[in-house]
Formats: sequence, C-alpha cells, structure tokens
Amino acid sequence: MQTLEKLEKREKRLLGDKQLKGKLIEFAWWLKKQGYADTTIRCNVSALRTLATRGANLYDPDTLKDVIARQKWSQNRKRNIINAYTLWLKMKGGKWENQNVNAHGARRST
Repeated sequence: MQTLEKLEKREKRLLGDKQLKGKLIEFAWWLKKQGYADTTIRCNVSALRTLATRGANLYDPDTLKDVIARQKWSQNRKRNIINAYTLWLKMKGGKWENQNVNAHGARRST
C-alpha cells in the first residue's frame, strides 16, 4: 500500500509532466509559425524535454547552466541545447546571458 506522501509526490510529478507537455506543444507550434522545419522543431522540443527531465527549470537559466555543466554531452549537443533554450526564451520574451557558458558547458571565468 502506498503512503499518502508517495501518492502526493506522484500526483505532483504527473501534473508537472502534463504542464511540461503543454508548454512543449506551445513551443513546437511557435517554432512552426516562425517557419522552422519539422526536424528542427523535433530536435528543439527534445532538447527542452531532456533539460527538464534532468532537473532544469525552463524558467530559471541558472538551473539550465548547472544541468549543462554536469552532462557529458558532445560540444555539438551542448550547442544545440543552448540554441533550443535561447529560442524558448525568445518565445517567452526573455533573454539570458549565455556567454558565461561555453560550448563545453563549463562556466567561463571572467
């Protein structure tokens, strides 16, 4: 038998998954309206889903930087992730200072 706490955690996770799915659909539609190719849309949506499942809060660029820094992704994958997130922020009307994250995901010293 599951405890109430476990059920609450599961419910919150499912609610978060539904909200994330809705936001990713919104993002995909925005990309489509901007004229991006279907393959580009799929790659960008996949990148954001990956970030979210690995702990990034899509509304907090600092969490994204931390997630990228912990991954053992190729330089190209990290660049694609950064580009996808930059498009996400553009859709939301936001900006971020990604010059502190290099293609290797490490923060640059200033």
